[in-house]
Amino acid sequence: MQRAPSPRVPAAALRLEQARVAGGAERGVSRAAHRLIGAVCRLRSEPLRVAVPLLIACAYATPAQAGDPAVATRVVIEGARSAPAGLTQSALPARFKAVAEARVEGSILPAPVADRAGKLLVVTSTRHLLQLGQDGALEWSRTLPGFPTSSVVVTSDGTRVIATSEGLFGVDASGEERFLARSFANPRPVQLVALPDGSLALNLVHQVFKVSPRGRLLDRASFNTAVAEVVRGEGQLLIALGNTVYGWRPPAPPRKLTTLPTAVRGLTPRGRQLFALGGAGTTRTELFEIDLPTSTHHRRWELEGVHVTRYAVLPNQATLSIAAAGLLVHHDKEGSERSRSVPVPVTGTGPVVAPLVLIDASGRLAFASDGTGIGVVRPGGATTRQDELSCPSYAGLVELGPDRYALVCSSGLVRFLRGERR
Repeated sequence: MQRAPSPRVPAAALRLEQARVAGGAERGVSRAAHRLIGAVCRLRSEPLRVAVPLLIACAYATPAQAGDPAVATRVVIEGARSAPAGLTQSALPARFKAVAEARVEGSILPAPVADRAGKLLVVTSTRHLLQLGQDGALEWSRTLPGFPTSSVVVTSDGTRVIATSEGLFGVDASGEERFLARSFANPRPVQLVALPDGSLALNLVHQVFKVSPRGRLLDRASFNTAVAEVVRGEGQLLIALGNTVYGWRPPAPPRKLTTLPTAVRGLTPRGRQLFALGGAGTTRTELFEIDLPTSTHHRRWELEGVHVTRYAVLPNQATLSIAAAGLLVHHDKEGSERSRSVPVPVTGTGPVVAPLVLIDASGRLAFASDGTGIGVVRPGGATTRQDELSCPSYAGLVELGPDRYALVCSSGLVRFLRGERR
């Protein structure tokens, strides 16, 4: 069954084919699209947190740069689905069943997200922002004012916001435009973080802005070293640059919390604790635990010869880490390694691309690995694979709600999945 395109975009710009799943193979994409997605997926191997479906579009991740951080300065202008960092809201299933699918024109860029109601938001190479229901139906589409330079985020009031080359663009839950802040036009990749009060943090590499729910500048902090990541802590923004971590509570200036012995590649806040992933290139990975009230830190664990690309901190303080080659390592809360295995397949040709993963509070892991399908790894290592759901390159594996998921292929195919408990 074919659904008529939204009146907001020309028919040639968007096509959605929706069907109950009864088989059918994914159609190919153009050579140019393959080149685009190939470049995006190579960038996806950069280290990000598991939740990162959460915060940085993999295609636009800015790696940390080594160097001495500057003293932060400020100019005061005026005073989505929620879960513990890196974990799913609900327990993961034993396997997945496809219940619907949709296809959009153009390739889908990495890091699609879901709002609290389970609506799926995707950004395409044709410069459109689309919202799909859990049945695969297209609800609306908006033409972006410029090329997307971030992933889309959903603010606490439901506004969908994305950075573009023409400015910061926001629409409401029905797709109607709320604002276009051209003062934030930037052709370079940026990071957006939604804050509890409806405002946003915008990471422009050497400057971090706090922006109102309507796209108005509220405050900013400047650095002479590239900011690797900005995450939301309890009552403050946590900023990693070089080997230093700052805390920022606008309108006060940023405050240096601690300096680590290695460059920081990712941050995961957990109450009064902050976990920082660091290491020397692809040859070593270290995880540091920072006590935020005292700004003290210690090394939780170190892995030689392993380049961790995703990790999660479980409620019992144990950690699960996954490397680009599919290696899964389990550490207990004391930092002792408990197990390592290679349950997650990776493609055997071309650049190694880190698989997309979801991890629940029990340590169960769901993965989507380019060209090899999806699967579930249970605590203890038993693995269930479903190669019939494979596509050449994935843009996202997204939790929509309890036992509801979306498997998003870069080529434009979206499979809507139901979790099965046995």
